Amino acid sequence: MTSARSGRSRSQRARARSTLQSTGRGWILTAVIGVLVLGGLLALLFLRGGDDGDAGATPPQVGDHWHAAFGINVCGQFLPDIPAFEARAGTNVRAGIHSHGDGLIHIHPFASDETGKNATIGRYLDFAGGSITADSLTVPDGPTLSNGERCPDGNVGNVRWSVNGEERDGNPADFKPADGDVVVVAFVPEGQDLGTPASAARVATPSDV
Repeated sequence: MTSARSGRSRSQRARARSTLQSTGRGWILTAVIGVLVLGGLLALLFLRGGDDGDAGATPPQVGDHWHAAFGINVCGQFLPDIPAFEARAGTNVRAGIHSHGDGLIHIHPFASDETGKNATIGRYLDFAGGSITADSLTVPDGPTLSNGERCPDGNVGNVRWSVNGEERDGNPADFKPADGDVVVVAFVPEGQDLGTPASAARVATPSDV
């Protein structure tokens, strides 16, 4: 009698253990699937946030109107202000980052690829017909100057740049000016002052506002 009860008891305990193990495995599987789904959603949000068209929805956006003073210093002399242009170089497409010939960058995007993180010095110079990197400067309608070339005085020039009088490192093409900034890009010897463009005096009171 005792043996029969003991056998049934062992069988019941085994079934209970099997049920608990199955339940545990099911919970773990559900948790793993949940983590994978959450990871996929986060990855999707990250990729969407990095899309150039959206530009992270950060300012400036279409409808904003910013101004930054801008000057190009070559071998110690500021070049004339970039001439007025309102179309992207070589196209009929309106440029929402353009010049009125007043030494200011006029930043009022018309399209999403000019907004947010895309509203950069590199984009402005590209639209003007020039370009800049950490190693070279192509002046709109002018020469290309590369690090290591010499200025007329014989000193070696390099691409350097500053914002509001403070010299910066890195690629100036990637810099997004804020409203009211004063930006200088230069090809000058190391140690030479980058100077301040004349347009800095009028960035706070642009003529078109």
